Amino acid sequence: SCAIFTPMIIILRHSKDILTIARKAETISPTKFACSEVVRQIVSPASSRAGASTPKLVKEIETISIYDVGNGIDDNNIATGIGLGSIRQIPCRQRTATYLVPSQTDPVALKMWQMSRGRPVDVRYYDVVYTRV
Repeated sequence: SCAIFTPMIIILRHSKDILTIARKAETISPTKFACSEVVRQIVSPASSRAGASTPKLVKEIETISIYDVGNGIDDNNIATGIGLGSIRQIPCRQRTATYLVPSQTDPVALKMWQMSRGRPVDVRYYDVVYTRV
């Protein structure tokens, strides 16, 4: 005998709001600079029944990017100095950390925030290269 199962497909629809909380840029050296940004991400169901209280997921995401313009200079133009025309690529090392935010309405989210003790719950590193076209 053979059993045939129909796969269940569940589509979750949600909306995301992203609010910028802080932004900063600083020079590290003549060819390096850093940028940081902190945003608050609020994820909620796109549509809910009237009167239904659905908890929102709130996180803060911090992204720090370090750009090195010196590594993107075209070797043929180094003698003329660093100029806009000589920069072909700008490599960047990026760190993104996700933090939980305390909830006043969701006891589970509040407990998860307490357990995280201010540490990120997810950290990711990316190597990004911006290339002139």
